[in-house]
Amino acid sequence: MTSSNVALTTHKSHAKMKRNVEVIAPEKEDGSTEYKRQVYQPKAMRLRSLATQMSYRLDEGSGVCTYQVGVEDNGCHSLLDYESVAESARILECIARSLNA
Repeated sequence: MTSSNVALTTHKSHAKMKRNVEVIAPEKEDGSTEYKRQVYQPKAMRLRSLATQMSYRLDEGSGVCTYQVGVEDNGCHSLLDYESVAESARILECIARSLNA
């Protein structure tokens, strides 16, 4: 990766620091790619919403979709730990199985 592909910015807001590391282009509303920062202990209603969203992405990709886990909608790395990303991926895999994807 070249240095032009990485942007590190720091924002101060009420004594809170937020780091953004740009890793890919911002998410598009259409298409077969979805960015997910984290999927954490979703309730039944949230699972239905995520399944609907995944179904849309599958339709957009003619049966194939890609999830970028640990990435914000703006394309920045969410700086989550491995366990959080792995748990999110596990939940998304369960949703895909429920859709027979």
